[in-house]
Amino acid sequence: MVPDKLKDTTYVWKKVLGGCLIKIRQKIFSYLESLTKGTADKKLLQEAFEFAGSELCILPSKIRILVPIMQKGFYKMSTPIELRNGEI
Repeated sequence: MVPDKLKDTTYVWKKVLGGCLIKIRQKIFSYLESLTKGTADKKLLQEAFEFAGSELCILPSKIRILVPIMQKGFYKMSTPIELRNGEI
């Protein structure tokens, strides 16, 4: 529950956070599209690694496991973020 006097501020920050999440989601979709099409070069992969580490706080060891799987086409996702057995 939020007191009435704080509701306006709460709504503003919810919109700000929502906008940030949409921006991150679009970036994830962009990387996934390149990876699943097989059009990703080393520069794009490096950029995706840096994005995942800095923006999503995903450890490089987790990323290094996922990239070869996605490039082989075994990891098809219907949405950009999907949890399987609690793992990314």
